[in-house]
Amino acid sequence: MVPNVGATARWYAEHIGFHIAGAVPAREPYVYASLRRDGVELMLFRLVGYQKPDLARQRAEGVWDAYD
Repeated sequence: MVPNVGATARWYAEHIGFHIAGAVPAREPYVYASLRRDGVELMLFRLVGYQKPDLARQRAEGVWDAYD
């Protein structure tokens, strides 16, 4: 979940080398985008006003998201 799919997708493309495999709708503002690199796929979904919660203090081992 991200507040701006287009800006987030461009950041992953420019800084980490992902390419945008698809986006919906065809023009911004996107509600969804799929990014790929080296067999890894990221899916971004728009949620206006979304702010990632700060959960780091709740788990001493740290936090991360992964899906298989």
